[in-house]
Amino acid sequence: RRLATHKLTKMVREPLDAPGANDKWRRRRKAVKEAFLHAWEAYESKAFGFDELHPLSGGHDVMGLGITLVDSLDTMLLLDLHDTPAYARAREWVATHFDTNIDRDLSVFETSIRVLGGLLSTYALSGDTVYLNQSRALGDKLVQAMETPTGLPASVINPRHGSAKRDYVNPYNGNKCRFGDPTTVAEVGSIQLELQYLSHATGDPKYAALGDKAMLKLMDMAVVPGIKKAPNPAPYRGVQEGKGEFGEGLDMRNKLFPVDVHPREGRFVSDRISLGSGGDSFYECLLKQHFLQPFSKRHMLRQFKQVIEAAMSRVRGEVDPTPGRPSSSKLKLFLGEGFFNGAKTPIKRMEHLACFTPGMLALASTAPDTELHERESLLLESEAIMDTCMSMYDTRSGLAAETYEVVMMTMIMI
Repeated sequence: RRLATHKLTKMVREPLDAPGANDKWRRRRKAVKEAFLHAWEAYESKAFGFDELHPLSGGHDVMGLGITLVDSLDTMLLLDLHDTPAYARAREWVATHFDTNIDRDLSVFETSIRVLGGLLSTYALSGDTVYLNQSRALGDKLVQAMETPTGLPASVINPRHGSAKRDYVNPYNGNKCRFGDPTTVAEVGSIQLELQYLSHATGDPKYAALGDKAMLKLMDMAVVPGIKKAPNPAPYRGVQEGKGEFGEGLDMRNKLFPVDVHPREGRFVSDRISLGSGGDSFYECLLKQHFLQPFSKRHMLRQFKQVIEAAMSRVRGEVDPTPGRPSSSKLKLFLGEGFFNGAKTPIKRMEHLACFTPGMLALASTAPDTELHERESLLLESEAIMDTCMSMYDTRSGLAAETYEVVMMTMIMI
C-alpha cells in the first residue's frame, strides 16, 4: 500500500503547525525533526552510503551495507520527509548501490534487525517495491545462516560463500569463529519478526517457516531448575502456505533461557539469565510475535508471559528491600543477573540495556486478552523498573552509565 492510503498517513503527514495542536507537543515534534535533519546532513555530507559516521575520520564500514542509511529510511517517512531530495537520494542508493552479494562476513543479528528490518519497515510505510525486492534478496542470503543441524541461526554468515565458508570473523568484535559456534539467545531468538513479515510481504512461507522452526528448537532447549532438560514440546508444525500453528500446546511455565547458546549443537553453554546484553531482544521479540499477524497466534502471549515471569523471578529485586518500608514510598525494582541453578545468588548489577523492559511490559498490558488485574500488575512492575532506569540519569552530565550496581539501596555507576 502506498503511503497516501496507509493507516498511519494521518500521523505521518500531520503538519507540525496543525490548527489546534498542543503547543508543547508541536514544539517537541519540531525539535525531534530538526535533530534528525542535523544528524542526517552530517552523515550525508561525510559518510553517505557507509555504515557509520565517525566524528573525526568520516565514513566507516562495519559490514558494507549502508546501515545508517537503511536504518533511517522509515524514520524519514515518519517525519514526513518522503518528498524531499534527501529521501530521494537515499532511496536511489538502495535501488542502485545496495549489494546483497558482498564477500564480507556479516552479523546475522545486526543485519536482520537493522538492515532487513529497515528495508521491510520502509516498504510497510511506503509500498515501494524497491525495498521489498532488496528485502527478498537480503533474506535469501541471511537464511543460509540457518543451515545448521538444529536450524538455529549461526551468528555470522558470508552472503557470497554461505555456510560453506570454513572460518569467519565477527565484524562487531573481531572474534574468529566457525559456522554455528556459540552465540547468544538474543541473537538466535530475535530474527523471527523480520522473517515472518518477509513471508507476509512476499507471499513466500519459507522465511517464516525457518524462523518458527528455530524458535521451536529454542523452546525445546529451555531448562527447568532441578531438571537437566525441559520436556520436549509438541512436534513442530511449520507455517505452510500462510497457514499453520506455532507450538500451540507448549507449556513454558518455570522454563528458563540462559544467555549463551550453541546453535550447531543445540544446547545452552552457560546458566546465566539476563534481560540485559545477550538476552534482551529474545523476550521482546517473543512478545511482538503475538502482535504480528497472520503468522502468529494468540497463544504466543501466554507463552511470553510464562517465559518472562520465569526469567524475572531470577533477576528481579528491590532497590530498597528494607523491611517495614513505608507503604507510601515508591517501589523501585532493578533487573540483575540470575542463574537457573537456584543455589547461586543473583548478581545485583543492572545494565542500561535492560531498560527496554518497562516498555515491553507496558506493551504486553495492551493485549486484548489481558485481564484487568494482570494489566494493572504489568503496569505497576513497568513503572517500578522505569523509576530505577530514570534514576540512572541523575548525573552531572545528565547521561546514564552503561552498568550500575545496587549498593546500600542505591544505584551506583561502575
